[in-house]
Amino acid sequence: MNPIQAVSSGFRGYTDFESRSSRSEFWWWILFATIVMAATQVLDPLLGTPGVFARLQYYGLLYILANLGLFLPYLAVMVRRLPDRGRSSFWILIAFVPIIGVILLIVWLVRESNEGTNNYCQHPKTKLDDGTPSVGREGRQFCSNCEIALREDASFCASCGTQV
Repeated sequence: MNPIQAVSSGFRGYTDFESRSSRSEFWWWILFATIVMAATQVLDPLLGTPGVFARLQYYGLLYILANLGLFLPYLAVMVRRLPDRGRSSFWILIAFVPIIGVILLIVWLVRESNEGTNNYCQHPKTKLDDGTPSVGREGRQFCSNCEIALREDASFCASCGTQV
């Protein structure tokens, strides 16, 4: 997934807390959010926007609005990333455990996606042979050679040509 697709997916899926986010989607989103936050931290003092001082840090209006606008998509992308690793989304709460919880969460977020469908959702790369995403594994027929989900009326796999 390229950066533009990742940012677009983050904003489109801001209410989707049930599917999966790939590692690239997650990290491109984190980079985008970090750049936006840094840019607003620089622009606020330059533009003289009103804000508040807290702990020797100035939080201007642009920064606060960007934070509010990015919070829900940021949370949704992170919650979708954990099931991609085979963990329940509730494991995000481990971040509240000092030091060890944050380190463990970062390790889970950095690691490669689990292949195939797990207990939480299907793999994001599982696609039908015509390129559309597969909805789920139940009731679906898959190619024995390349594991691509087949359409119901398929007699052979369009990806590798294996007869069904």
